[in-house]
Amino acid sequence: GRAALRAARALPQDGVLLSPERLTPFCGNRADLLIPQFYDPRRHRIDVAWYAEGETAGRERAAFEALRESGDFRAQPLDGGYVRLTRREHGASGK
Repeated sequence: GRAALRAARALPQDGVLLSPERLTPFCGNRADLLIPQFYDPRRHRIDVAWYAEGETAGRERAAFEALRESGDFRAQPLDGGYVRLTRREHGASGK
């Protein structure tokens, strides 16, 4: 619980957040929050995402891996085994 709360505090407050359903209570005060079950990359533009490495599986894991592998996001490890994916600025390169 405490590690998740610390990781949630490290998330930017602005933008659309993609979060595993089990982590949404830690960031429920956001205006724009999606869970992978309802995420459609053709309809939604995610700005930041977070998940627990080793605890996220199935469809949820696939959604986060797709963002990570797209090259549009920068991955940053957070305390407690969490990972934050932040959309890169237009024109930024590298992974």
